Amino acid sequence: MQKTSVSVIVPSYKRTEDLKVCLRSLERQLVAPDEVIIVYREEDLETRTFLDSARLSHTTLRRIEVHSPGLAHAINKGVESSGGEIIAFTDDDAEPDEDWVKEIISFFEKNPEAGGVGGRDRFASGLPEKDSPPKASTFGCLDRWGRFHGNHHCPIGADLVEVDYPKGVNMAWRSSLIQDIDVSEGMWGEGAVPCTEMVLGYVVKAKGFQVYLSDKISVKHNVSERSEGDEREDNLPFSKQVLHNKFYVVSHYGPKERLWPAFLRCALIGGSRHPGLLALPFFGRQNYSIEELWQILSCACVGWEAGLKKRNCFAQADAVSVVGYILSRLLK
Repeated sequence: MQKTSVSVIVPSYKRTEDLKVCLRSLERQLVAPDEVIIVYREEDLETRTFLDSARLSHTTLRRIEVHSPGLAHAINKGVESSGGEIIAFTDDDAEPDEDWVKEIISFFEKNPEAGGVGGRDRFASGLPEKDSPPKASTFGCLDRWGRFHGNHHCPIGADLVEVDYPKGVNMAWRSSLIQDIDVSEGMWGEGAVPCTEMVLGYVVKAKGFQVYLSDKISVKHNVSERSEGDEREDNLPFSKQVLHNKFYVVSHYGPKERLWPAFLRCALIGGSRHPGLLALPFFGRQNYSIEELWQILSCACVGWEAGLKKRNCFAQADAVSVVGYILSRLLK
């Protein structure tokens, strides 16, 4: 039987030492991918110069320039340019295990109902709390109480777990299901562009396919420093992008019955990036001023309203506008 063809897409921006290690890990695959596509920005001379001399012994190495900044555009361009039946993604600071491609192919051959799969990314930060995380019971989803769960770095503890979305550093999709998806539509950000994998996951599930995490599909994630302006810790602009994109994606593509629980939880309880109104007396402002907290919550409202309008839920979008106005008065 002919092997399922696999394209591996690696978006990269000015991290050539990390990219070199990533390519080395793809060179060592037990089953070689049919092509490895490096997507980089046209102004990224550092990556372009590195790729002038980069070679892979067993796989076609392709380079694609993207003219618009941001991960979302890089994903779109990579998907558009790929030729594999399966499209796998990893980051330039990750090292896929040597059986990564082999296990991805095996997974899709054994699970015809699956449209996408991801796996664990094992942190290599030197921090015990990150490198040896506890087991988690819930992964990659929005639960019935409106809480978002990631936990993709935690041990999965099962061969397969059904999820809403994997993590971008370690995911693969049937090409036929994602060729028509524009992950940049409505999204904020010109760097990492948070929540792009959520778009893919929800759209693939809406087409009638399942998305899973597999304990057998794993990468080592070296978590390198991000480019200037794309840092994530204590970063107000990035927090605003996360809240906007997360609620844009959920209101546009997510399960309808979980839309309002998610929005109310964001406003009243909050999350890892901000406290909600009810949580303020207990957790404080988390280094944000009241004005900055309102900016974060207003970005969630903007994303929520935009997604609902895309979904043609105009009455609910108007309701979000009203709630946003009330929040603005409470925070003044």
